[in-house]
Amino acid sequence: MADIIKLDMTNVADTQLGVFQTTPGQFELTDYTNNGTLELAAARVEYIGEFPYRVESGDLAITDGLGASAGLIYVHVKDDGDGTASAYTDTNKGTFDPNKGGWYHVDGAKVVFKMTKTSSVYYNKGRMTNKIVDARLDDDTEQALLFSLIF
Repeated sequence: MADIIKLDMTNVADTQLGVFQTTPGQFELTDYTNNGTLELAAARVEYIGEFPYRVESGDLAITDGLGASAGLIYVHVKDDGDGTASAYTDTNKGTFDPNKGGWYHVDGAKVVFKMTKTSSVYYNKGRMTNKIVDARLDDDTEQALLFSLIF
């Protein structure tokens, strides 16, 4: 089973793992098509708060404890306090934290992805953006309206 591990950048071995054996970029899903697959791709690194985390030992299935038709859902990644982190779904999108450069839930989890879930199928999978405009708009319809007015 894959894990999300915290990289200790003061440790030479972890620094090499983080810098030399990592696919550049942030966490990514293995599949963005409309289906029932929800996994983090292996070897990706992303900062959760102040520390980098890496998906180890293959792709990681994201824990989904929500119902079959949960509507708008988000993928959270949270430090477990033991050198690992967990990825799971939640209906709370959190708020944008400009100091951390991302979306965070009050419990410290970073909100990484947004999608719609209907009949156990995930639709419109995508990363949360760092645009402040997202914090003021609750859904895609409001965003589309705003962008049509601007452009």
